[in-house]
Amino acid sequence: HTDVRRLLYYINPEVKDAAFKALPSVVLPSHADFLRELLISCDEKYVGTVQTIIKNVMKNADNAKKDNFVSLLKYVQPEIMPRFYEIFAYFGTELSVNKLIDAYNSSNYKDEARKALLLFDNEEFTEIIRDVLK
Repeated sequence: HTDVRRLLYYINPEVKDAAFKALPSVVLPSHADFLRELLISCDEKYVGTVQTIIKNVMKNADNAKKDNFVSLLKYVQPEIMPRFYEIFAYFGTELSVNKLIDAYNSSNYKDEARKALLLFDNEEFTEIIRDVLK
């Protein structure tokens, strides 16, 4: 795990690509903080890969762990936040939907937030999301 993590930042693009390919087989739910930071800092070409890894690692996490993951994103640059919108939709928690609604109402990334809100699969929030998107 540590070796793969180090290789993610390697200068050689082939080594970096191989490290990102190997990452899913070495990460655990306990690595959520690392993965959150990786999604913030990785090259654009790896965003989809890291998003998928986060969703897989967090799929069995309880809502408190998911909300903790979301709440630790307070100081992320606005242009980086859309990288997390799909993850918020996947988490399906109240905090996640509220973050997306806030982004839809007040950010420069309204389209990205709207797309993520449409991915929400929690019936508890269907009416709220429908009202926001009217």
